Amino acid sequence: MPPASDHVATQYDADFTHSQIGRLQRASVWHYLEKRFAKQKNLSILELNCGTGEDALHYKFAQIFESHFKLVSKKAIGLMVPPSYLENFFRKRTDFLSSLNAAEQLLQPFSFLSAWSDHCLIDLKKNK
Repeated sequence: MPPASDHVATQYDADFTHSQIGRLQRASVWHYLEKRFAKQKNLSILELNCGTGEDALHYKFAQIFESHFKLVSKKAIGLMVPPSYLENFFRKRTDFLSSLNAAEQLLQPFSFLSAWSDHCLIDLKKNK
């Protein structure tokens, strides 16, 4: 029996990856990564997703990793930029979406806001 999420996976790129909202959120992540790791080559980047976040809340994500990693920073992704299910609404409102993205870029340095964002970039450094 195929996993229950298979029907979503076939449309994921169209519904999120290639959407205006997906591109804005990804640009925020890539900007951070390019700035943070500008001088490093051959990076290994692990992307973890927790769906609704229920599992991350249940397992207290940071506590799982604290014995192996040090928290470098947290960044809100999707604090002002809306979730991708609103893509159709914003398709004809690109100026409004651009304004929300500009506001998000101004607020990103405030890591405590990541608790209220749709996504969160968590930068960890492996303990020695």
